[in-house]
Amino acid sequence: MLFRLIYIFSFVFFLLSILNPIHTLPWVGFFSEFSCYIAGWLLTLSLCFFKNKISVDIIPFVIILLVPLIQYFSGEIFFFSNFFFSTISLLYFLLMLIVGFNSKIRNFNIIMYLAVFFIASGLFSSLIAIIQWIGLSEKRLFIMGLVGNRPYGNMAQPNHLATFLCISLLSLWYLFEKYKINQFALSFFSVVFSASLILTQSRTAWIILLLFLIFFSIGIKKYNLRLSMKNIGFLSIFIIFFGISLPYFNFILSSNFNIINTVGLLDRATTGYQRLEIWNQMIHAITEEPWHGYGWNQTTAAQFRVVDYIHNKEWVTSAHNLILDIFVWCGIPLGLLIVTYFVYLYIKIIFSISDLESIFCFLAISSILIHSLLEFPLYYSYFFIPFALFLGYALGYKYKVCLEINSLFILFFLIFNSFLGVVVFKEYLKINDNLFSGKLHAMGNQRDKVKLPYKLFFFDFFDERAKWLALYPKMKVDREEVLLGNKMVQTYLKPYDIYKYAQLLAFNGCKEESIRQLKILSILYDIHVSYEDLLRKDNSLVSN
Repeated sequence: MLFRLIYIFSFVFFLLSILNPIHTLPWVGFFSEFSCYIAGWLLTLSLCFFKNKISVDIIPFVIILLVPLIQYFSGEIFFFSNFFFSTISLLYFLLMLIVGFNSKIRNFNIIMYLAVFFIASGLFSSLIAIIQWIGLSEKRLFIMGLVGNRPYGNMAQPNHLATFLCISLLSLWYLFEKYKINQFALSFFSVVFSASLILTQSRTAWIILLLFLIFFSIGIKKYNLRLSMKNIGFLSIFIIFFGISLPYFNFILSSNFNIINTVGLLDRATTGYQRLEIWNQMIHAITEEPWHGYGWNQTTAAQFRVVDYIHNKEWVTSAHNLILDIFVWCGIPLGLLIVTYFVYLYIKIIFSISDLESIFCFLAISSILIHSLLEFPLYYSYFFIPFALFLGYALGYKYKVCLEINSLFILFFLIFNSFLGVVVFKEYLKINDNLFSGKLHAMGNQRDKVKLPYKLFFFDFFDERAKWLALYPKMKVDREEVLLGNKMVQTYLKPYDIYKYAQLLAFNGCKEESIRQLKILSILYDIHVSYEDLLRKDNSLVSN
């Protein structure tokens, strides 16, 4: 009973991470990430009740876990906070692999819990998306206000919601096959999820739904499924009809509601292909650093390397393609090994398909992977933790045990991690005080070094950010402060940072590099500043 309660509470925290409406600076996703951290902690706690095993297939991931550590101590990763949170994410991914794997070999159906979680999160998120669509989301306590014309629930990104809703549809199918819901419930909730999915106008979701259509068209007979082609045909017709008719629904409802001006399917299909420019830029960046890359989770550094001759009109923190990101972070040799490892796991999962749970895992994993090849969902815990659970469970079908894990080791890890979580949370609450001190120091045009109220260990990037905000750029400084500016523009490629770094370089005799920053400013933001303007003492560009 206690074991099942742990699972229930963990998925409650997962649900909170999806429904959390608080997305504020300095780290907009912190509270959702922390909620997922608690959920992952609880799932890891469930390992203490049994003897746990690790498959041979999972062992290589332990080596991947060491990559940020090696890169940090070799100087490739700029800040300890980047190394720390990257390692924590990889560690929890590994733990969720182990949880999923051991759930399968113990014949505990964690897939049922995941299906209920996705349906619950999909239902609540659909209601929020519909409220946003009809213009009633402003000043609602538990609902994010809508920015733009694509509803996103409380997830802040339409494509994130769309992928979640695709897996919610998959979860409905699973419960239907397990005789947990009837035909009416399947049809009703499928319509709700599909309508909300269309509102997101996500092209990524179109590809995922196409995968579902192809698989079930073949799989209904092959796996003797309860689902029928009539169900698939009905839902397909509804999705196409609602997608095409959406502008007309907007017009009809606009007399009574403040309907957002969503675009039609044709417009979405023929516009907005900035990813191609990003991919081209990242491929060139990889060729500049083919051997060791730019450091884990430092895609902006790669863009900074090539942006002045391979143009792109937006600052990117991801290559919008998981494979490219891995090559950018790790270089070609190591990146090729990592990609090959995951391709091997994916192929193994395909050949393990035999029952409803394995079908569910395959399609859920494929959905998130499709999204990962077009964006960066695995940057977020509410994607990578379920993904790892699905992957671990699927690997439990055909496995070879390598070693067993001592429950005492897991218990010690959890105790240590609980204290660590408290320290990290408390430290996060101090970030704004440091940033405010940096801004206040800058407002006074003070030449001395800022004294921050707190020393942040786990968030050292924000410490350095505060020092950078406080730095007076129109004077000679030491090499350490110039290097600080260089790290900032390779992390925050924003107008304020580019201009300030250009100005700092100009006043420190680095004319050629300063002019390069002005070129980058012009390319990315269409802001044109001459080198002579930088040297004017009264000149400034933008606020921070």
